[in-house]
Amino acid sequence: MKLLKQYQSTHEAEAAVQELRAVGVLACASGKYANTHSVITGAFTVNLWVVAEAQFDDAYNYLCDPNYEIQNPLSESEMQQIESQATVEASSFYSSVFNKVASAILI
Repeated sequence: MKLLKQYQSTHEAEAAVQELRAVGVLACASGKYANTHSVITGAFTVNLWVVAEAQFDDAYNYLCDPNYEIQNPLSESEMQQIESQATVEASSFYSSVFNKVASAILI
């Protein structure tokens, strides 16, 4: 993943994610919930990330010029497969960390 842009508005960041997805660029926004409670968390920006670094230039160029033709678009099914795989990997990672911590506590 590569950081593309920072927004002050959660709505603008989410709109950019959906706009990019519609043209085949997988992106995500981070810091949405922290930004909502920025007085407490200190987070005042929402980050727009391009998931596949090979699509970074496409995403940048498209946000600068909506008439730009995406060179490396993903299909919706490809994007769903990447998201699914990421969820499985994250779940496996957290499960492994939990098991190690639990084992260390029991020993």
